[in-house]
Amino acid sequence: MMRRRTKLPELPDFPPDAQWLNIEGPLRMSDFAGKAIALSFFTSCCIHCTHVITDLRRLHARFEPDLAVIGVHSPKLSAERTDDAVREAVLRHRIEFPVVNDRDMRLWRGHGVSAWPTTLLISPVGRVIARVVGEGIFAALHDGIVDLLRDCARGGELDHEPLPLRLERDREPVRPLCFPAGILADEASQRLFISDTGHDRMIIASFDGRVLDVIGDGTPGMEDGEFARARFREPRGLALDGNALYVADRGNHAIRRLDLQSRMVATIAGVGRQAPGIMTAGQAASTDLNSPWDLTLTEHRLYITMAGAHQIWRLDLQTDEMEPFAGGTMPGLVDG
Repeated sequence: MMRRRTKLPELPDFPPDAQWLNIEGPLRMSDFAGKAIALSFFTSCCIHCTHVITDLRRLHARFEPDLAVIGVHSPKLSAERTDDAVREAVLRHRIEFPVVNDRDMRLWRGHGVSAWPTTLLISPVGRVIARVVGEGIFAALHDGIVDLLRDCARGGELDHEPLPLRLERDREPVRPLCFPAGILADEASQRLFISDTGHDRMIIASFDGRVLDVIGDGTPGMEDGEFARARFREPRGLALDGNALYVADRGNHAIRRLDLQSRMVATIAGVGRQAPGIMTAGQAASTDLNSPWDLTLTEHRLYITMAGAHQIWRLDLQTDEMEPFAGGTMPGLVDG
């Protein structure tokens, strides 16, 4: 347990019965006194929260131990309320900072939160100095955190002691698959193509479960080339066209083509970064994508579920042009 300090003012405290992940609980706000806090409210079913978690990882890596990044899982769906569901989300999203299960939305209401995701920047003396609703929190908060930590260091207000983390991932056994998010069965070749999402690789197996090939070295990244040296980041949906296997590389915001004959990987759409705003049509190789999730192939057209844009996009494999096919830019359920 962290040493107790003076209770921080003005802020709702963590419920004493709340379940904590990646750190031993129960914890109070006073346990984080002397640290700047990025308190981020998220829910595991939200693609925008997925993007914010990426930024939280960057903030944690950049400013730890002076900044305590704390995820508050406030569930949108009833199935997300359980401690087991939150732990699964922590593992699936590879979260390595403390997360508290706000199952009854007490922290959500106490902090006046009204949308997912919302991130608060709290000073070491317990004052909310910034509130960001939506994505882009690294850019929005980075400079402010630098200034805040510099000023607090001058005033002797910082606690430089690292948090005593106990990562959930370290309690997990080694598994042959980790949150596989895509599978395609090819009757003609009697093969299964599997997106081993949590291991950042692709697996080709026989129908009886024998591993025939592994594509990617298992290190998250974006590298084209030979199967053994290629790198992916959270690959998901798949589509097959003869010897060409197409992969929605979600974490790289890219579409990859795997040539099963030459055993080479190539990026055919996306540049490895998330589209900063509304996506625009154009040449696939120079178009910023936004979390491609799944794929369907019809003749020479690849249809892409663009989860981050709430749209379906179409890529013409003959011209390499891509364009929106269906959907606006806002989430919803509207026919027409």
